[in-house]
Amino acid sequence: NNNHQQNSNNYKNLFNGNNGYNINEHHDTYQGILITHVPKTIFNDLPLPPNCYTFGYSTAREIGCKIVADLSADAKSMNRWYIITTIGAKSGHLTLGIGTASAATICLIPEEFEHQKKSKFQKSSEEKKRKDIQMTVKSLLHDNYKDFMDQQDIPTELITSLLDKEYKDQDGDDNTNKNRDRDRDNDDQENDEEKAEKISFMNGHHSTANAAKKSNRYLNDSGVDFKEYVDILDATMIKRAAEGKFYGVAVVGEGLVDLLKQRELDRYFNGRKDKGHEMLGLTLKDELEKRWSTRKSSINMRTKFVGFELRSADPNAHDMILSRELGFSAVLVCQMKQVNATIVTMKGGELVSIPLSEIVDPDTNEGTTKKVDTSSLSYKVSQTYMIRLHRSDLSNKKNTRKYADMAGMDVNTFIKTYSYIAASN
Repeated sequence: NNNHQQNSNNYKNLFNGNNGYNINEHHDTYQGILITHVPKTIFNDLPLPPNCYTFGYSTAREIGCKIVADLSADAKSMNRWYIITTIGAKSGHLTLGIGTASAATICLIPEEFEHQKKSKFQKSSEEKKRKDIQMTVKSLLHDNYKDFMDQQDIPTELITSLLDKEYKDQDGDDNTNKNRDRDRDNDDQENDEEKAEKISFMNGHHSTANAAKKSNRYLNDSGVDFKEYVDILDATMIKRAAEGKFYGVAVVGEGLVDLLKQRELDRYFNGRKDKGHEMLGLTLKDELEKRWSTRKSSINMRTKFVGFELRSADPNAHDMILSRELGFSAVLVCQMKQVNATIVTMKGGELVSIPLSEIVDPDTNEGTTKKVDTSSLSYKVSQTYMIRLHRSDLSNKKNTRKYADMAGMDVNTFIKTYSYIAASN
């Protein structure tokens, strides 16, 4: 209206964006421009306070829920499984929201597996902390601290036990260490050469040098094996089939691809995450069909990608109201001129303004991502109403025999194959 337009002229600029916000905008002034960030993303993964939502998320979840619910009805009537991939590589809020609301049979999100993947920065940070701790422990063993240790009645053996083996070895004979290092280097070189030769032999057209280079690419490779995703879904299908239900809906987040080991990414998706996002559902389907083709019963499967239609949909009533409130609040913050470069949100019907500097990772100078809290009651509720193979299932001999028979295995083989992915109750 005219009053709002008149008030809007009092500020110089207003930025509206999603999770790609500019972190350098948290200075007191930005070339004389007042900046307020309005949180807009369908993934709801901006670091807002609890129970605060980005506009777009409610609409995307609602439309995604309708699509999956319809496919669930079709899966039951056609006696088939749907493997549905949802958009969202950085977090699982949208995937879990759709899966829970639509009563999906099973839902896999990145946060469940994130502990297996560590970035180079995380590895280097942990290694630095570990080295600092080791040096501190070694300093306590120095003669300068001997009196202190005696006064505090601290056994030397207790402190020594805190040292890593490699630091203990450093106090040994230098010649022994040199010989050990030389032997280790020779062994590593031989192992690399053996690996290179194996890869070269398998590929045929690769040279030994290229194979060795490829082998080094996988050194310290951390992440998830693709087989783990397949095993989880397969176990759920086996459990359902043993109950006479050869249908269901699996909702998986495309961010699962980003957690794969580099070797797995190369093997299944030519090393490209974008291709993995596109082909995740189809690749899972292919691997599962290979298994079920050897069993006495078969399962019919289809795939579906739910993504871009969620971003382009007209907003629902919740997002219409929220966007008006956030827009009004953003203008209000600029007029107040108290703190520049903030992100605004609504909590309990009131404005909450957060300086962008508070949601920046100081190590990377990039915005942080709000992850699904897998220890929360909300997550526990979602998993309670979904179907997974549980540890209690494996302790029930009658059920285990049924599952093993459906999988075409003996009981011991079934337990050995699937126990590692069995969820706790």
